[in-house]
Amino acid sequence: MFRTLSISLLLLCNSANAQTTSFYGPSGAYQGSAYSNSGSTSYYGPSGAYLGNSYSANGSTSYYGPSGAYEGSSYGPAVGGYYYGE
Repeated sequence: MFRTLSISLLLLCNSANAQTTSFYGPSGAYQGSAYSNSGSTSYYGPSGAYLGNSYSANGSTSYYGPSGAYEGSSYGPAVGGYYYGE
């Protein structure tokens, strides 16, 4: 019982930290969404298709496409930072 309760509490705590962000274009049309949790973000297009993932740690973010292939990295702040792509 204790083990089941511990796992349930852990899952509840992890889901409580997750965040969802929706993206809209200049015309107001829905462009997709991102789901973030503990330094990992998954991206989905307007049809719900999986677009890729990013992982952030120590001031850098690495981006991966839907197949899991590395796409590039960014370093520094969101504005004025650097991006290195494949």
